[in-house]
Amino acid sequence: MNKDFNDNFIGKKYAKFGKNCVELINGMLKWDPKERISAREALMNNFFQEMPIMSKNSFAKFQKFL
Repeated sequence: MNKDFNDNFIGKKYAKFGKNCVELINGMLKWDPKERISAREALMNNFFQEMPIMSKNSFAKFQKFL
């Protein structure tokens, strides 16, 4: 698969999750194992250093089950 196509597809599909998420996915899905990031590198990615966006009530969507 063409690198530009892959980067553009993932970039568009997952853009709402942020630049760090897109970079992480691209790094993990490299076709060439020499270019692919390791599990350790993936865990050290800035994506996992970001604070999650919390809503006022994170469990609101589950209240219908109570």
